[in-house]
Amino acid sequence: MIVGIEGLSGSGKTTVGQLLASSTGWDYINPGVCFRGLAADSIIQRVDSEDLPDYIEQAQLSVDFSRYGRVEASVNGNDVSRYLYLPEVSLR
Repeated sequence: MIVGIEGLSGSGKTTVGQLLASSTGWDYINPGVCFRGLAADSIIQRVDSEDLPDYIEQAQLSVDFSRYGRVEASVNGNDVSRYLYLPEVSLR
């Protein structure tokens, strides 16, 4: 079963998703991490805004979610995990 939770930034989607997963034994996947991973790598690689559609189409994203809340993400083999929650990434 796949359950999607939508809402505004800061509305508690992650908290609700984690609580639901914890109480049911389901896996929790935060899709925002995928977007953040691509944003982080595009900043590191200095991709211009007008080139983002091509960059995203060609990017190879890998995300590993642990049961302990740790997230590891890489794009095209570049580890972007430590950049996921930087303010610049949120703005991209």
